[in-house]
Amino acid sequence: MPAGGDKHPPAHPRRTHLGTRDAFPYSLPMQPMSKKERWANALSRRPVDRLPVHEGFWAETVKKWTAEGHMREGEDVTEHFDMDLRSGGWLNSMVDPGFQPVTIEETEETILQLDGNGAKLRRHKLHSATPEHVDFRVKDRASWEEFAKPGLSGLDRRRIPF
Repeated sequence: MPAGGDKHPPAHPRRTHLGTRDAFPYSLPMQPMSKKERWANALSRRPVDRLPVHEGFWAETVKKWTAEGHMREGEDVTEHFDMDLRSGGWLNSMVDPGFQPVTIEETEETILQLDGNGAKLRRHKLHSATPEHVDFRVKDRASWEEFAKPGLSGLDRRRIPF
């Protein structure tokens, strides 16, 4: 039994993205890892001091948090939340990586576009939001085989932005 008669071991007092105490108070003590070590171990299925964290926030959310006093003006969100990855270097996952979006319809508030996956997406112009998925070229196995599979087979360097 730990000192003081407690039946549970004390939580680690190091700062994490979930607050000032370890999110998993019953985990075994580990030395704090660097962000690089944490990702390397997690991806290699080796022990980590905590799960690596990455998150993206809409600009409006950060502005609101700043206005409410939760963050300082100009404060780095990645540092504020002690995240382990700033950017994923997003790979181009379009069926046609060179495709330029085609505008189908535009209003004062939204824009409807066809993308390189054959998807029609309506996006808001006045604020950040997940696009509305209106229609898709791929609707079944046959359209997948005809349209998508040829574009995703083989190596295309345009998919890798570095």
